[in-house]
Amino acid sequence: MSTAPPQLDYGKPPPLHHRRGFQRAAIVGAIAILLVVAWQQGPTWWREIRAAYYERQCKAYTTPVSQIIFSYDVSAGRTDTSSAPDCWIKFCATSYFAGFSLRGPRVPLVFLHERVTPSGDKQLVAVVLTGYSRRNLQFDAGLSAADRCSIYTTPVDIEHLDTGLLRLYAGQPDPADPSHFTIGYDMNGKPGTIDGWLENDRSVEIQVRDGPLKPSTTDLPKAQ
Repeated sequence: MSTAPPQLDYGKPPPLHHRRGFQRAAIVGAIAILLVVAWQQGPTWWREIRAAYYERQCKAYTTPVSQIIFSYDVSAGRTDTSSAPDCWIKFCATSYFAGFSLRGPRVPLVFLHERVTPSGDKQLVAVVLTGYSRRNLQFDAGLSAADRCSIYTTPVDIEHLDTGLLRLYAGQPDPADPSHFTIGYDMNGKPGTIDGWLENDRSVEIQVRDGPLKPSTTDLPKAQ
């Protein structure tokens, strides 16, 4: 009498996430999602990477104190402006930095460097001369940090200009005071200094310290 063969026990099938087909499909799906995200967000990521790179260059930017940035022949009404640095032009083109008055290769960019508020907030500070007359200079100060940017317009009263040649030189960061910077100038060859400070409220104060542009009625310069 024959006996029935023993029944084979094949065991339970592996869980779905252990099966090769499922794993391959999951990998293909993840790659497809990454490609879609990269296609959609790639230009934005690339622009932000470039903006951060140029911003670092701007924060470290220096130029000789003897470089003339802007000259104004009061009698003839003629002006001349040196070109803005390449890092600044590219930063404006690739970043969120706003303010038409601060852009362009021929803006009178009199100061560009990182400054720090008294409370320790680091900012890229860019100062551009945006207006001038025989009694007034007007500066736009642009600030940038992380995803924020601000533009401040700062009028500066000056001694009345009748005739002569006004020259503004490249602004310099103060190594002894991280919130402070200076802009040298001369009027008919007589030198003077313009001071600037980055304040805790992220505004920029600018005033004439000394020299022929200092009005006789102006208060004493801010103590350093």
